[in-house]
Amino acid sequence: MAMLLKIGLSTHNLLVTLSFLIICFYVIICPHNKVEESFNTQAIHDIIYYAGNVSQYDHLVFPGAVPRTFLGPLALSLFTLPLSPFFSKTCVYTIARTCLGLFFLMGLSALANAARQHFGSSIGNRFLLITALQFHVMFYASRCLPNTFAFVLVLHSLAALLQGADLRFIFLSGLAILAFRAELILFYGPLLLFGLYFQLVKIRPALILAGLTTTFGAVCTSVFVDSFFWRRWLWPEGEVFYFNAIENKSSQWGTLPFYWYFLIGLPKALLCTTFLVILANLSILCDRRTRMRYPTTLLFGLELAAISFVLVYSFLPHKELRFVLYAVPIFNFMAAFSWESIESSISKRHASQKHKQVSSSSMKKGGQLSYFARRLVLIICYLHLLVNVALTLALLFCSAYNYPGGDAISQLNSWPQLAHKKDVHVFISNLAAQTGVNRFHEVHPTWIYNKTEGLEDDLAALANGPFTHLILETAKTSAVPGFTRLFEVQAFLGLIFDWSKPHLLERVGLKFAPTLSVYERSTFVTN
Repeated sequence: MAMLLKIGLSTHNLLVTLSFLIICFYVIICPHNKVEESFNTQAIHDIIYYAGNVSQYDHLVFPGAVPRTFLGPLALSLFTLPLSPFFSKTCVYTIARTCLGLFFLMGLSALANAARQHFGSSIGNRFLLITALQFHVMFYASRCLPNTFAFVLVLHSLAALLQGADLRFIFLSGLAILAFRAELILFYGPLLLFGLYFQLVKIRPALILAGLTTTFGAVCTSVFVDSFFWRRWLWPEGEVFYFNAIENKSSQWGTLPFYWYFLIGLPKALLCTTFLVILANLSILCDRRTRMRYPTTLLFGLELAAISFVLVYSFLPHKELRFVLYAVPIFNFMAAFSWESIESSISKRHASQKHKQVSSSSMKKGGQLSYFARRLVLIICYLHLLVNVALTLALLFCSAYNYPGGDAISQLNSWPQLAHKKDVHVFISNLAAQTGVNRFHEVHPTWIYNKTEGLEDDLAALANGPFTHLILETAKTSAVPGFTRLFEVQAFLGLIFDWSKPHLLERVGLKFAPTLSVYERSTFVTN
């Protein structure tokens, strides 16, 4: 295994392929979207199927709290559009998400390649393996979130920074900030200082011109493209930044304590790799020889930039893991460094013993303890990958049950008795729309899919309306006059702890509960 990780390009390609297969697996297991992905998902659909007929676009009816840019969905749609005539809508959505995951993986591969010139191929390969076996980064790689589109640019910009391609770094970072996620300025500020300190970025007229050109070009492109789709003059990311940072209205979606990112969020993303990150920092801080080496100081400086970003971002009360996920690859590099350092020191010890013909009995007691401690830590390095895989599979299983809306509409679309019906009118409740229902599920051209807001609590309006089928929240509705319940969809609600059980594994369980109920009008004829 160690020798394999030290091999350069062939192992790199193997790990990239493994990562792509993992992303595809996630897309298949979790094929639906959440409300945070709704805008980009609907935009991709509308660009593919409605093209220039913007009046049919979903965002004009359901605009959301803040406007978002169409640049990401537009770019992704261009790659998906040629295949759309040959596949169903649900397949097209799967293709679109797979393409996004592929773009993400290209950035991850570029970053690993760029790191090779500073840290060696062994650390680059370990970085890819660690990242591939963590759940959250690979899971988010194919999610149609604004953060994921920005993450693609972040990975390429980090690669450019490590390569010393400062003009490309300025262009990519400017585009990421001004078009996709304005708060990334908190990430790129420390990175710019890092680049200046290590002379990866050099202040000169060409760099200043690149910054000004990127600013003007990114803002103008966003304004012109997005104003066309939104039917008013606007700069989406400017409005988002004002909404989140100036007005602090993002706190309407909940707040978390200052320490959440460091003590809960990042360990949740890193899983057991957190141990290796801590070990790497202790090694750098306690060992002067390690600290004085250029690759080590470079990596430590990169980590300080990531920590600074997370620290400043922690002052915003509304917190979500996806907001700081850009820092995870940097921490994974630290983990890869720790792993490689331990394995390298053990290999050197073996080589030294063989060369000097020193037997283990003649070794000093302190040296023996140090040697066995390193061997133990090395075993933990490998075991942590297996534990991460187990945790990843558990998280994936739970995530598969987090999209009851998508499951409900998919089951209804394929309900045998409705296969040849054309007069179906489906009402979609708010919870269903937030947990997976999107326009890619509108697979029956003669069916009406209705998301009118404010109706789900008015049972009389539902009963007297034109609807033949209803997707309603189970907790709010036990029965609807004139309707019969077809089926229920369960969702994952959390863990159950029962300390009265005798065995440890029996004390922890998964809690599922009916979340959405699908009703059919009693007078609806299915024959």
